This record gives sequence, structure tokens and C-alpha cells, in this order.
Amino acid sequence: MAQRQARLIQNARAGKKLPERDELGDLNKTEWELDPDDQPKDPWQNTRFVYLVDPISAEAYTFVTASWGGRQAVNVLPSKSSGCVTGTRARRLSWNFTPSLG
Repeated sequence: MAQRQARLIQNARAGKKLPERDELGDLNKTEWELDPDDQPKDPWQNTRFVYLVDPISAEAYTFVTASWGGRQAVNVLPSKSSGCVTGTRARRLSWNFTPSLG
């Protein structure tokens, strides 16, 4: 299973089409974790990661989102960013970070 997950992640990073949900396995909803509303939460989430590094202190941060709005925002970063995304511990905007899309 771990090798399959790694392959799916590599394909997504390479820009290949994501597999259909039924191809991913983990289809038994009774085995899924429950969300805050006690509804089964699919273990497979369409997720984006943005790795941020402060060029002065070299502190690293990771922004993770699986929401539609968050994914859309991350998707436009390569075309919109000319240096930075978010600031110190994501509290304020700053142009002192360099985004690395993963």
C-alpha cells in the first residue's frame, strides 16, 4: 500500500491526472475516521502543500490545504508570486519568504 501511495503522489507532482476515487482503495466508509459532525471522512484528500523558508533565519514552514479555495490559491502561486507568499508564522503578509511548491 505504501508503494502505491508513493506512486500516486509522484504522479500528482509530475502533473499527471489524479486517479478516480474508486481506484484509490479504502472504499469501506465504516472504516473511515469521523469528522467533527460524526460523518465518515474520506482518507484520500485532494491536498496542496506550500513549503516556505525564511531566507534570513532559514526557518521552515508548511502551509497545507484541502479546501477548494485553498487549492485554487495554491494553484495560482507560480503565476502570481515573485518572491513570497506569507509572513512570519503566517500572521502577516511579507515578501521575505520564498515559496517552494511540492
